[in-house]
Amino acid sequence: MVVKQSYDSQESHITQDGETLTLKWTALWADWAADYINLPNIGDHFGFRFDLRCTDIRADTIDNVNCTVTALYSTRGYENRQERVDEVDAWEASIETQTEEIYGETYRDVDLKERFSWATAWELFGGSDAARPYHVYYQPKTIFRITTYGSSLYIQRSYDGVGRINADNLISAYNSLKAAANPQFSADGGYTDDIGKWMLQTCNASHIRADTWRYDWSFVYSKIGWQLSEGPSATSDVIFTNEYQTFLFNDIFGGMDLIEPEFLRNTRGV
Repeated sequence: MVVKQSYDSQESHITQDGETLTLKWTALWADWAADYINLPNIGDHFGFRFDLRCTDIRADTIDNVNCTVTALYSTRGYENRQERVDEVDAWEASIETQTEEIYGETYRDVDLKERFSWATAWELFGGSDAARPYHVYYQPKTIFRITTYGSSLYIQRSYDGVGRINADNLISAYNSLKAAANPQFSADGGYTDDIGKWMLQTCNASHIRADTWRYDWSFVYSKIGWQLSEGPSATSDVIFTNEYQTFLFNDIFGGMDLIEPEFLRNTRGV
């Protein structure tokens, strides 16, 4: 007997809380044990219904050789997708934007487009040093967080990448991979060129189970670029520096969209 879907057993149930779909197959126990490709896995979507995910699987005995496999697909259970190891579709992202209060010793004149000493300017305009207030401004800060799952512990890229800036586009590369893995994913056309503007601030790795690691990456955005400094006058608005090493997108995320060859695992459990 080969793997065969029982189409007459298909059941669909739709309520105001969501939708479920039940499918059945007949198969060899050997195919089931070998994680046969035509049998369902937790987190698989049904056809082109990317919101309808496999959330429950049961195998029942026909005899010593054959079995019946029943899979429940549900519009709930999105958390199952997030722990699918080594697949781009499991990647999740969040953006946090806030402002920081900055105390500056200098200020930028908006008319002359030059930077001056705040203390000197205050004194030139007749202010006393004792009464000089702090020069305070607010600087926007954006953090882009990506969560991935992998079957290996990537120790070196976890500590070696922190403090480096991106040498190729970060946002557009992420969006492209997500869209290729899930056609329902969409994003605006911004950040087509953000080279040098994202620094890898943190990477936290946690062990979920025997063959699954979760990685939480945080990237901090710089509007002018981490390798650029604002110049002292209108004739040199930016100064190029070499204070930071760089990383490529694949340096961080390479291998997390492919199943590692040394791992032969049953993918039905998450």
